[in-house]
Amino acid sequence: MPTRRCTTPARRQAGAGILSFTILVGLAAFFITLLLKLGPIYMQNLTIQSVMDGLEDPVEPVGRNPRKITDYLMRNLDINGITSVSAQEFVIKRTDADRFSVVLEYERRTHLFFNVDVVLTFHNQVEISTQ
Repeated sequence: MPTRRCTTPARRQAGAGILSFTILVGLAAFFITLLLKLGPIYMQNLTIQSVMDGLEDPVEPVGRNPRKITDYLMRNLDINGITSVSAQEFVIKRTDADRFSVVLEYERRTHLFFNVDVVLTFHNQVEISTQ
């Protein structure tokens, strides 16, 4: 029985070249930079929203005074280490005889790289009852 010999020439293996690898590393670095720069800002906003949601069922009574509501918010933000929001940024309006609307609209600007900055805008709102 005769042996068969492969007469086709050996093919060159195809894979990711140095250019593909460089582009992949560059994209990974870009998204990791976005995560590291923007992640903490979004985490702070989640904490702020959580503190504002805590007004709906507070551990201690807040009262019917907008000043007491602001004091409650600032005390809890301070406990959570949030110093980027001031008391003047909160807008507290009476909507009914026993309801308040607490609104916080703010923006944060952060440097991304070279001459590129990112501006993030946030709008947090909660309706609370003072009964």
